[in-house]
Order: sequence, then structure tokens, then C-alpha cells
Amino acid sequence: MIDYTTLKHQADGTPTWDAFLGVILKVAVERQNWQSSELIQRTLEEANLPQSMLQMRYPQKSHDLVMRNRVSFALSDLAISGLLNRPKRGLYLPTSRGQELSKEYGINITRTLIHNEPAYKKYKQEKSNQKKRGQKQENKDLAES
Repeated sequence: MIDYTTLKHQADGTPTWDAFLGVILKVAVERQNWQSSELIQRTLEEANLPQSMLQMRYPQKSHDLVMRNRVSFALSDLAISGLLNRPKRGLYLPTSRGQELSKEYGINITRTLIHNEPAYKKYKQEKSNQKKRGQKQENKDLAES
């Protein structure tokens, strides 16, 4: 288990979403197939968070648990970056690249590191292109009105 206090954290002492990147990969390489709920639960166990943090909820959305939400966000970025494969909704598998980075960096995987992965850069470029196409179409529609 990890000492959660060694993870990147906010001023209130709670781990940031990106603090969970390395923890998720560490857990993910333990086996080949993970249901998202199992992977999130196992990550939170590995981080060894106190019950008070595990039970924290967002004030505006009292049903959303803060730490589960942060792990989910990190999980999404790991999939976008190609470090986890998501063959279908709710199922995750570690990729060979994810295994390499986990072995090399352990739990010290950063947002910058995964955002520099080619798959993540490709994703961001595609999103940017979609946005530009949408703006061009909107401008064209306005010009025709």
C-alpha cells in the first residue's frame, strides 16, 4: 500500500486527480481485465486513504464521492493516452506502454508525462479540429442566413 500523504495533493491535503495516475497503473498491471468499478475501488484501497477522505462528497452534488471522481478522471486520461485500453465501456486492460511506464516511474507518473504520449496528442488534435470544423460551419450558417 501507498502512503497517500506522499501523493500530490491540494491545500486541504486531499490527493489531486493526477496523483492517482501512477497508482491506477500500478494496480492495473496486477491483472489483465478490470471492470472500471473494481479498478477504482482497488486504486482507492492501494492509496490507503482515510475513511474521512473516502466519504467526502461534493457540496453541490451530494451523491458524488470526491475521491472516486478523481480516480475516474485519471482513469479516463490514462485511456486517452493509450496507457490503458478500453475495449468496451467499463472494461480496462493495461497496455504494453502503460506497463512500461508503470515499471519505469512507479506511482510518480505525472499529468505532463501522459499528456506527452502520442495517443493523447492525437486526441487533443482531433478535438481541436472538430472544434474548428464546428466554428467554420457555424460561421457558414450565419453567413447564409
